[in-house]
Amino acid sequence: MDYPTVEQLIAEAPGVISKSTLGNLKQVYNLAKYRAASCSLGKMADNLLFIGQGIDDMVDEMAYAFQKGRIESSDYDAYIKKIESFQWGTVPAMVKDALSQKCGCKLVPSK
Repeated sequence: MDYPTVEQLIAEAPGVISKSTLGNLKQVYNLAKYRAASCSLGKMADNLLFIGQGIDDMVDEMAYAFQKGRIESSDYDAYIKKIESFQWGTVPAMVKDALSQKCGCKLVPSK
């Protein structure tokens, strides 16, 4: 399954999400990717928490806009699905790829 890149997520964001929130998400995602690729796992974990905070901020801004009638429910729902795909697909895939390809970690499937 193809998951959205951070650039696609930002490009398709509704106008009710601030540019600073989107910029922060891109910055912490790219920093987490760099930390994973350089095997700085503790710092990568910190950056992953900030990705989660960035996603929370996006959802909060959309919820506020929805409450004020500035975004349609269908647009809200569609973008939430993109966010979920990014959060539960793109981010874990980035970490997995970096750990296995860059750090030489052997990943064992969970039981």
